Amino acid sequence: MLKLLEIQRNGMLMYTSCGWFFDDISGIESVQVLRYACRAIQLVREVAGFDPEPEFINRLKKAPSNVSEYEDGGEVYRTFVQTSVVDLSRVGFHYALSSLIEDSPETIKIKNYTLNNEAYTKTEGGELKLAIGKVFLYSDITGEENTLMFAVLHIGNHNFMGGAAEFSEEQAYFAMRGELLEAFSKSDIPRMILSLENHYGKSFYSLWDLFRDGQRKVLYAILNTTLIDLESAFRHIYNQFYPLLHAMKEMQIPPPKVLEDPVWYIINLDLKKVLSDDNLDTQRLEVLVEEMAGGKFVPDTETLNFTASIAITKIMQRLLENPDDFVLMEKIATIFRLLSPLSLNYNLWESQNRYFLIGRKRFASKQTISRSGDALAKQWMVRFDQLGGYLGVKFS
Repeated sequence: MLKLLEIQRNGMLMYTSCGWFFDDISGIESVQVLRYACRAIQLVREVAGFDPEPEFINRLKKAPSNVSEYEDGGEVYRTFVQTSVVDLSRVGFHYALSSLIEDSPETIKIKNYTLNNEAYTKTEGGELKLAIGKVFLYSDITGEENTLMFAVLHIGNHNFMGGAAEFSEEQAYFAMRGELLEAFSKSDIPRMILSLENHYGKSFYSLWDLFRDGQRKVLYAILNTTLIDLESAFRHIYNQFYPLLHAMKEMQIPPPKVLEDPVWYIINLDLKKVLSDDNLDTQRLEVLVEEMAGGKFVPDTETLNFTASIAITKIMQRLLENPDDFVLMEKIATIFRLLSPLSLNYNLWESQNRYFLIGRKRFASKQTISRSGDALAKQWMVRFDQLGGYLGVKFS
């Protein structure tokens, strides 16, 4: 009954009017309504046992696309719609592959499915990784449920392969598990790939079959390791060649980009790290800004604008909580002063709001006390006014 209701819902959604007012059939509006249609077809196939999709694609071919690479609606459907189809085996594979780059939780939600881990084995050897297990899936929409067995192999970089299929019996599961673990113990990659293809057939997937958010997460996890290695190599160049590059620029001799770019990257990276540190080191900040300005490097303004603005906002929040703290006032002023050679464009509205709140809390009383000759109150007024100058706020 729930599947029939889901068919009806998607059948209605595919007639969403805004989806058919488009510049091209490959636009996001028309692709979305085609996805609704695809989901309805998928459920009809499961419930009624016949497949209307081939005829549907034939009819879509009569709708030409203005984008030459897509040709017509049929090609748009194959490119953007069929690749986004969600079924139990694909959800199980998404879970399995994701488990190779992060911990495997007991319960997790993927799309409209709830998954409970029933068995899990993960083994590693260098870049080679293998995960095998069973998972119970429940559709929060249709009530569909099943237990899948899965296996996924990572042979390095973005090369993932594996599958997920309906769990039938313990004997088949343990046979598959033993076969893969034995091949893994011998680092026999061809045998593992052949085993995966034999066991999962049409449910054999790769990274390309992962959901978009999963693809992004996996690729960023791979890149993070790569970036650590690149940073180490760039830092070596920075440590060895910064004085030479600085001298060349002083003599107006263009330095080779192959050396200049890594040094530029490290200085900007270190500036970002210093500004992101809750215990911001102003001495280190001063050294880095001098290297940036003295070496005539162009700052990564987009990143530094954002990072510096957040750093100032955080310290302003601490000042709001401790408005008599001269050290915090001086630190904020120092950050503005040290960063001035970089000509950054800050986003200060949050800091300005905090400054205004501090003024409402303290300004009137400090002004009264300072007029009576209190030295600390006078000092507070001077520093508060100086800070307002950096923030572009005048409180009186």
